[in-house]
Amino acid sequence: MLSRKPQKAVRSTDPGQSAWWLLPPACGTVVGATIPYLSTLGPKWAAACMALNAIGGLTATTPQFRERISARFHNQQITDTAGVLKNGISNKHISNDDLYSLRVHRSNRKDITDFVRRDIQDQLVEHLHNGKPILIEGPSMSGKTRLAIETIRSHWPDSPLWFPRDDDSIEKLLKNDQPPTPGAIVLLDDVDRFLSNQSLTLGQLNQWISNSCIIMATMMHSQYIKYSDRTNEKVTGWDVVNRLERLTLNPSLSATELNAAQFTSYADQLKQIKNIGLGPLLGCAEAVRTAFADELEKHSWCGALIKAATDWRRIGLGPASRDQLTSLSLSYKNDVWETVDWDDTWKEATKLINHTTPLLRQVGEDRWEVLDTIADEADWKINATALDTYATFLHTERGDIDQAQEMYQRAIDADPHHADILGNYVLFLETVRGDMDQAQDMYQRAITADPHNATSLGNYSQFLFAKSDDTKAISLTEKAITLADDNEKPLLTECHFYLFAHSSEHRKESGGALKKLLADGVTTGDWSFEMNLERLRREEDPRLELLEAVAQALGDGDTSRLNAFEEWRDL
Repeated sequence: MLSRKPQKAVRSTDPGQSAWWLLPPACGTVVGATIPYLSTLGPKWAAACMALNAIGGLTATTPQFRERISARFHNQQITDTAGVLKNGISNKHISNDDLYSLRVHRSNRKDITDFVRRDIQDQLVEHLHNGKPILIEGPSMSGKTRLAIETIRSHWPDSPLWFPRDDDSIEKLLKNDQPPTPGAIVLLDDVDRFLSNQSLTLGQLNQWISNSCIIMATMMHSQYIKYSDRTNEKVTGWDVVNRLERLTLNPSLSATELNAAQFTSYADQLKQIKNIGLGPLLGCAEAVRTAFADELEKHSWCGALIKAATDWRRIGLGPASRDQLTSLSLSYKNDVWETVDWDDTWKEATKLINHTTPLLRQVGEDRWEVLDTIADEADWKINATALDTYATFLHTERGDIDQAQEMYQRAIDADPHHADILGNYVLFLETVRGDMDQAQDMYQRAITADPHNATSLGNYSQFLFAKSDDTKAISLTEKAITLADDNEKPLLTECHFYLFAHSSEHRKESGGALKKLLADGVTTGDWSFEMNLERLRREEDPRLELLEAVAQALGDGDTSRLNAFEEWRDL
């Protein structure tokens, strides 16, 4: 058995939590105890007591001081970690680490501080001086972020830079009352990160513009195509992207730009730069492509993981957690020829290529994203199972109902006969949209697609029982019970509840089955029987109290309350 090592205590860096703050109250206690004695020793001592008394009063305000200092410290932490540079980026020399902290791609060179001026920079500066918010779009590693940074350094070096680093940074900064100050530079690198989670809205953007903020955003070309389609207004963030003035940056350098490169430290690689571009060369784009192609050729779980992360980003969901990506990887299990070891898979996906960059990089606490070179060049179809998973995430985690429905429809278009996907969409229509007519149509499609899918049959039977279509519902429930296997005991339990609640001829048998399943510890988790109970309430069913208690027991496993009912005791 492995022993758990004791963890070393981590000392807080918050000055408001320092142990030194214990000193004033301690002094106050001592002073309070000595004042009565000292005041009897004479006038001088009495005056000293007054001073000591003032010190004692000061100790009473210690908590307020601590709270104020802690608040300032917390706000500064948000500023530092989320991305606000109050003094701008005016330094003449900016280091590699500075560039990397501003999300410039890592390089296999020791020094990438030389900048090759791009042809569109004059146009960019002109638009910004005229108050236009700008979107620099182009392929991965074309130099979008670097162009934005160098433009800020050369024309607005002392202006505060408001730079949200992570996909949740905008929300953090605004929540802590740290919006862009009037006249600040707002740099939104990979702006689609903030559109997918709706942390950036058109209203916010317009407010910043009205405050004379200088707005620069970047976006990969593949994402721009999706967001810029003026016929696709359902895409969250469509209005923001179309509010920005677009400038396109190509990865290949023009003759003028190549000539400028001759006078930099990159001069020894001019031939390669001419062939593939400066950004792809510095960022090891070819090595990245080769590494990913090798994983696909090996039919490895690493390849499946990278495809899952790529699809997640292509859809526009921003960074994902490790659990989300490993779960999504299962969508590609048919393409994998090996057994899975997730620790080894993760190590392979996150190891540095040419000591520079991984296929999958960490961009926050348990936040991961695929290298944008891969995402930008992905040309495979996103499979139906993955689309179904994304749809579930959108409505359960993001609360984006419209985009979730669109994703379900895409999943069904990709595989019109996938019973599980049809079933998931049905539940969405039924419980989220409340569209019962369309839900019934989809139930029938799901059962037609797979007449032996016990889950679809059971779910549809509940729907029909709620509509009082008992004859058909009983038939479907009986069939679902027959088809349910040993791994589907929760489903079996649900079906017996439907018959116990709505069918007098099945009451004894299904009640007994329920009692045994509950005794064996089987529950239905968070499955809701509210549709069934609501029908019973409308009908003023005399067994309502018992059935409510059974439904509750099926959720939490506590059967103690059921013994109060004679019918249950007699089962």
